[in-house]
Amino acid sequence: MRNNSVKMLRFLNIIKITSIMLFVIILALSYIYFGAIYRYYLSYSLCSEKYGISIYEKVENNKGWLADDYFLALNAAFMSGVGYVRYKKESDFWDIKYKSGDKFKQSSYYTSLADINSMPVYKYKAETVYIDESKLIENHRIHIERISDKKILAEFNNYAIRLLDESSIFYIDLPYITCSGGYLNSYKELEKIFVTK
Repeated sequence: MRNNSVKMLRFLNIIKITSIMLFVIILALSYIYFGAIYRYYLSYSLCSEKYGISIYEKVENNKGWLADDYFLALNAAFMSGVGYVRYKKESDFWDIKYKSGDKFKQSSYYTSLADINSMPVYKYKAETVYIDESKLIENHRIHIERISDKKILAEFNNYAIRLLDESSIFYIDLPYITCSGGYLNSYKELEKIFVTK
């Protein structure tokens, strides 16, 4: 009889320890994934309230643009209404134009030394601002500015949200959530800034 009581106590202790361990694990996972759930619903809120383009004044087609670097120049040249985009590389200025073909391939663009007889009219500016200290929520902003008076003609806001922190021991590589659903949708929004032909 005593032997059965000892076995029963051991069994109950195992169940008790297992229950405590499961509770701690569930609590830890809830804490870790609560942030992901919160960011998911925050992304829905940001996308529904703040995503999109604000156009204050339309821009003319086939005019010259200015960008800070080659990457931004490629981004601006992607838009159908852009004539060329000028950027500075080292001590020289270069113009980049879309030729034809797949807009996601560099070979579809023509790059040459800047034509000094042509001056850019608009400036394409882009920046990324982190919304929270964990750097998991990013605001991608694009400003279109007229160079002559520095007037902002249009602003585009897109958000990218990473659900899980890469430093977490329970990290799963999930894709970003973006409001636009990808670059093509962003460019469709941006092309609304041009005066219709």
